[in-house]
Amino acid sequence: MLFRKRSMTMNLMTSKKKFKFVSCLIGFICFLTNDIVFAEDPLIYANNLNYVGAFRLPVGTFGASSFSYASAVITFNPTNKSLFIVGHDQNQMVSEVSIPEPVNSANLSSLKVATVLQNFSDITEGNISNLASGGVKISGTYGKLGGLLVYNNKLIGTSYSYYGVGSPSVATSHFTSGLNLSTLGDFKGMFQVGSDTSGVSFRSGFMSLVPESMQTALGGPVLTGNGCISVVSRTSAGPAAFAFDPANLGVVTPVPDVPLLYYPVTNSTLGNPAPALGEPSSAYWSLSTRIKGMMMIPGSRSLLYFGYHGLGPYCYGGSTGDPALIGTVNDECYDPTGVGGKGPHQYPYIYQAWAYDTNDLIAVKAGQKKPWDVLPYAVWKLPFDFVGVDIYGGSAAYDPSTQRLYIASTGGDTSNLSNRLPLIHVFQVDMTRLASSSYKVKGTVILMKGNLTLKNNGQDEIAVNSDNRANTINFSFMKYYMPGSDYNVTISSHPENQKCAVHRGRGTINANSDIESILITCEDTSIKAPVNFKGTLIK
Repeated sequence: MLFRKRSMTMNLMTSKKKFKFVSCLIGFICFLTNDIVFAEDPLIYANNLNYVGAFRLPVGTFGASSFSYASAVITFNPTNKSLFIVGHDQNQMVSEVSIPEPVNSANLSSLKVATVLQNFSDITEGNISNLASGGVKISGTYGKLGGLLVYNNKLIGTSYSYYGVGSPSVATSHFTSGLNLSTLGDFKGMFQVGSDTSGVSFRSGFMSLVPESMQTALGGPVLTGNGCISVVSRTSAGPAAFAFDPANLGVVTPVPDVPLLYYPVTNSTLGNPAPALGEPSSAYWSLSTRIKGMMMIPGSRSLLYFGYHGLGPYCYGGSTGDPALIGTVNDECYDPTGVGGKGPHQYPYIYQAWAYDTNDLIAVKAGQKKPWDVLPYAVWKLPFDFVGVDIYGGSAAYDPSTQRLYIASTGGDTSNLSNRLPLIHVFQVDMTRLASSSYKVKGTVILMKGNLTLKNNGQDEIAVNSDNRANTINFSFMKYYMPGSDYNVTISSHPENQKCAVHRGRGTINANSDIESILITCEDTSIKAPVNFKGTLIK
């Protein structure tokens, strides 16, 4: 048995608690393990991220690339109070842009446009796909930039294999470059982080600085991770975090790291890596989830991840926005966004935050938990819409001097659909901002035609109407609910000739935000299978 006993020692200067773990063997012979120092800083919830607006990127070619169809991997440059950003997804080059004052407006033309400070450049100097041991180029796939980070006046980057492990197998991921993008010869890499090369796709993406007060407890000054990329068997089925020291890149081989959080398919705690067709999506992860950003915010003990998440039931195939074509020539799934090509679909999608308590990660480092035992303490919808573009979004950057958080929405600038420019959304981090006293319960209805009646907790009743199955309808119950309240959404009447189902309709309001992940899906019951019919009836 394992008992946890709190030590009487407390370090108020570092806002940490010390715990001793008492291990007892058979016969009640016990011994003390080493002290484990837990943080006492507050956790971040949705109310602590105050949305202040967004800004746009300029149209045009700047050097060797543009912001059109940009993968928009970003990091903050404290020297110039600017952002480094990856441009066109096919080129994978990096530029530096100014940060204009954000504007909170639904009118995109009123948003300010960033200025290019440095033109696009290939910071890997042709090495982006040289990911096998010894700097050998992989074949059968190619490299993409997974993360950027300014650290000790260097630009730290990661590259990951876009599809599969490649041949020869991918073994390296991290590199360094200079802050002057036009300088040649300052690239160094690729380097292996972690002793297990089979786990490279767990480490080869997003990065975050670790607040100084937590570096010893977590095992390093920087976190790195990757997950939710193609071929789930090679990567994390959800977020991942490994602590390491970038000063060891090019000095120690392999660079030592500390595993803190990851979800192999053999321990897929957040969701099912092999779902059946029609299986509901979990609140945490599904095969259509894409996470691109990770951030630790000084003054809190939260580790935040950002990306988009599919709310709908699982479907594999092509995509269509016409309900009449579902399951036809290319096994079409209902997905008006077209995201994913022929692959997993779980329309509709939302941008989401996943919030973890770093005390759980500290417990993992101490051997008291497994990396896959850790769950988010909260998830919540981010206040901007998902735009259908086949480029992973959600990369994040943070300015500690202004306490502003930047999150990139790929293809978010819909004012110019031919360019598919990203938007950069801006949040003011405010740990003193009070939570609201009450919240709404909201959701979405798809594939419905007719009239639907919903109830929450058997009382709060609303009617939802649609004249076309292709409509996506948002709903909100009338009442407000206090934090900690339970909700239970049920259907009290179905549309004529349709049967509807509720997904994620039950839970607790625990993120200091409205509940917005409830989904109602409907199917047509008027279609009858012919006599002696064999196969799957498409509805």
